Amino acid sequence: MKNTKKITLGIFLFAVSMTASATALPLEDLKTACNGPANSANSLACIKLSRTLLKANRVFLALSYAHKGAKSGNPDAMFIAAKIYVTRWKELGITYQEGLKYSQALAKESCEKGSGEGCSLYAYNLPADDTKNKVKNWKLGCERKSAVGCFFLANYQDRIENLSKACEYSESDSTLGSNFCLDYAEALEEDQKSTKAQIQDAFDKACTLGYRYGCYKAASLREEQKSSETELLLQQYGKVCIPVPGLWSQKYYNDACKRLREVQKKTEQSKLRMPD
Repeated sequence: MKNTKKITLGIFLFAVSMTASATALPLEDLKTACNGPANSANSLACIKLSRTLLKANRVFLALSYAHKGAKSGNPDAMFIAAKIYVTRWKELGITYQEGLKYSQALAKESCEKGSGEGCSLYAYNLPADDTKNKVKNWKLGCERKSAVGCFFLANYQDRIENLSKACEYSESDSTLGSNFCLDYAEALEEDQKSTKAQIQDAFDKACTLGYRYGCYKAASLREEQKSSETELLLQQYGKVCIPVPGLWSQKYYNDACKRLREVQKKTEQSKLRMPD
């Protein structure tokens, strides 16, 4: 088994955004819908409301509305409740073991009802030595397009293929997804069968999803290949050449800024040489 280096970080304990969403309604309308009859449409309102409240750190209310959404059998609502129990147990005034117990019961039911994220969360919190069931549930999660499931499954089988899926299934502007795409790109670099185009695409997506090191690698490779995509090169180096104290490697920042100036200079010189 070959570990990808970010798997040990616990992938931020499932800091994933749900794919299920409700119409952009005011909170009062969402509350009215969520408190209505238990059905599919109203459960989506409960999910939206729960996620909004969770962002505002109103954990008890978020959990309450997630449970209401789960009453209609919505597996995504079950997953949200499961995630709250295992990640916000302190704020709920319970022990980690209690939170884990409630979480696993909900995650398992969520998985059984078709949620890929539920399968992945359930697998993640199984005992470390229960490899058989971990792999089984990560595989289920991956088959249901859970980027997290594919990412962990890559630890055990078809590494490049599953990292590719983890990257592909990641949502836009996702810290989690950008890590997946970066790991995929680095796995491709190690694989002698991979093409430069495949590696470039993976680094590009890591950059698009917000990983600045992904932007640095994407721009460096693009420059190495003497790409004519100057505007994209400028954009990618530009995303790295932004000072963020304490959050960014000074080495990559300095190098990106230096290369950005060089590309800008070459671009200006090229424009001057162009005939009128």
